[in-house]
Amino acid sequence: MSVNDTQRCWVVNRVRDHLGDIRGRTIGLWGLTFKPNTDDVRESPALDIAQRLVNEGATLRAYDPMAGKAAGDVGLPVTICTSAYEAVLGADAILLATEWEEFLTIRWDRVAHLMRGVLIFDGRNCLDADEVSAAGLQYAGVGRPSIEPCIPRQVMSA
Repeated sequence: MSVNDTQRCWVVNRVRDHLGDIRGRTIGLWGLTFKPNTDDVRESPALDIAQRLVNEGATLRAYDPMAGKAAGDVGLPVTICTSAYEAVLGADAILLATEWEEFLTIRWDRVAHLMRGVLIFDGRNCLDADEVSAAGLQYAGVGRPSIEPCIPRQVMSA
């Protein structure tokens, strides 16, 4: 349990390292379940990470292909979205917490257009860093080389 808690704190700390103060930031959270292809959110690291981000003053827009309602029932002050793209609208950063196949085929140019910031934090190391970078976004993964802090940009209309 101590290792799990440390890893969850580590993720929040890395997001803070790249964004600076989390208070007032909007973070798109992709994946809420314990693992892909289930709607089970019990013991989900994503929900614990979400709570930690909210505790630091972040606004979260979350999406999960199967567990939106279940996650909403947990009572976190998180906006549950109906698509991955809706979850990133105006986001300063995206945090991928569950490696759903849907996220592997995302259109990064569209994501870049919808976001305010540029940070994509891949908590599962399942995204293609080159594709993310080609869209003008900054990729950060677990155990991968660090990136420069993100600078917010203007949000484009959906």
